[in-house]
Amino acid sequence: MVMQGMMDFSTQMSNNITHLADGIRVDAAHWEDAMGHESLALKQEKLLKQEALEREKIQKQEAI
Repeated sequence: MVMQGMMDFSTQMSNNITHLADGIRVDAAHWEDAMGHESLALKQEKLLKQEALEREKIQKQEAI
């Protein structure tokens, strides 16, 4: 009976560790996706600022 209890405990611990590892992999994948989206958003923001500066420059030249 004690041996069966030890095996059940060992199996449960193994399952818990596997479940935890799966959760960590999912979290890491989501984090990587989030970082990719943030990087893309920053690039888009930079391009929008550059375009606005270029339009402003052109408007100033046309006003002269």
